[in-house]
Amino acid sequence: MDSVKVEITPQEKASRVELVIRFFYMIPPFIVLMVLSIIAWVGIVINFITSLILGKRIPGLSKFVALYLAYSTEMMAYAYVTDERPPIIPKM
Repeated sequence: MDSVKVEITPQEKASRVELVIRFFYMIPPFIVLMVLSIIAWVGIVINFITSLILGKRIPGLSKFVALYLAYSTEMMAYAYVTDERPPIIPKM
């Protein structure tokens, strides 16, 4: 299994303008995140069933779930900790 490393640098001062921009910027990525979360949960269930029956995971679904987890971590870091904006649509 590949290791995961998350490095987040919190910022002490946040500008008021950035906080207002953040509020409106977060709307489209949260919609994308909700759609990705539904697809990821379906992928998790399918991977679980195939793991029980076949004894192995489907690599494409596992990569998609990893993409979802990375994107949601970036979004939560932007929402609560840092001012670095993540992309609206995750990088594949």
